[in-house]
Amino acid sequence: MELLALFKDTDINPDKHYYKIGDISKLLKVKPSVIRYWEKEFGVKPMKTTSNQRLYKRDDVSFLSDVKQLLYHEKYTIKGAIKKLRGTKKDNKLKLYATTEVPQTFGVEKKKEPTLKNEILIELKAIEKLLLARR
Repeated sequence: MELLALFKDTDINPDKHYYKIGDISKLLKVKPSVIRYWEKEFGVKPMKTTSNQRLYKRDDVSFLSDVKQLLYHEKYTIKGAIKKLRGTKKDNKLKLYATTEVPQTFGVEKKKEPTLKNEILIELKAIEKLLLARR
């Protein structure tokens, strides 16, 4: 499903960079507990705030939407959906979510669980590198 189509008829801003579990629940029309279960089964690792609030990126929303499509509409089992996602060439989605480590990028140390601070730091370092390359 097209990502922007999920936001139709909701009050959730599609331009946000991060979404809380309640937003994802509304968009996908599933309970937060289902999303937490999918996190475990499919290896989704949302960032967490200092108060342990889950924050999902747009890629997470898109991936979870694909999971819902496979499980609810195409009637795949969990194992079948995992196999299907491994078989897609579209960024090899499952491989992307199977890692628990943040890639070491631009001198930022690897951490077991990504935090909002680390994610922002990685993005800022990438922007800095792009700006320096333009000189």
